[in-house]
Amino acid sequence: MRPEKEITIALVVLLFVAAANERALSVPIDYEGIITYNVTEYGQVPYRCYVDPAQWDYWAFYGHAGTVVSVTLDRTDNAMDPFVQLYLGYGGDTFGLAPGWNGGGGTDHLTFLTYNDDGGSDTPPGPWYNSLISDYELPATGWYTVTAGDCLGYSPGPQSYALTVTGLPEPATIVLLGFGGLCLIKTRKR
Repeated sequence: MRPEKEITIALVVLLFVAAANERALSVPIDYEGIITYNVTEYGQVPYRCYVDPAQWDYWAFYGHAGTVVSVTLDRTDNAMDPFVQLYLGYGGDTFGLAPGWNGGGGTDHLTFLTYNDDGGSDTPPGPWYNSLISDYELPATGWYTVTAGDCLGYSPGPQSYALTVTGLPEPATIVLLGFGGLCLIKTRKR
């Protein structure tokens, strides 16, 4: 066998082993909860967890195509360097996910849309800014996943944050739309 072919085969085997190892290290996604209209959720992530999707926090919300949302991830102490990502989809495992600056990755269940690190406010004052995905138009109707993590926080303890998604419909609006839809169906059946 020619040496070039042996090297090529060895590289393919190494890539296959690396991919199998990454798959083995993936874990099922465990959601912290469902994000609703005008409610701020709170959480904690491990220090500098940006390279390990298994350590990120995962939140979900249901959105409609064309809705414009903003996702704010604010640190609640000045030791955190927060980053936030938005995916279309829900569930699955962490295989294939990456920090947004590496393309965000994706899974069988999640399609990477966008991310932010340092686009938000500087409250409380600290060495890094908060994260903000501003005025993002949702591309489809369905479930969305928001990930929260810490990039370069300087305290080895857990990093605390507050997460808010604005632009989601009020629960009363959803109920009224549902009721109006039922009335419309009943009216048309007559």
